Amino acid sequence: MDVNSLSTIISNIGVPCACLIATFYLWQKETDAHKEEMKNMTDALNNNTQALTKLTDHITGSEKNDD
Repeated sequence: MDVNSLSTIISNIGVPCACLIATFYLWQKETDAHKEEMKNMTDALNNNTQALTKLTDHITGSEKNDD
């Protein structure tokens, strides 16, 4: 095998494989980051739900006391 054929093999197979591995790695990191973002979003949504429930109960309790 001469240098030319080795260079051709690396160009035709090595570079696409390296790009594929890099793309998979970045996709995996992005997926992990998205999981963390969604966990934080879920926590915030649950906290807002609890706050709205307490606020509704407080307002409803105030209206009952006005009667």
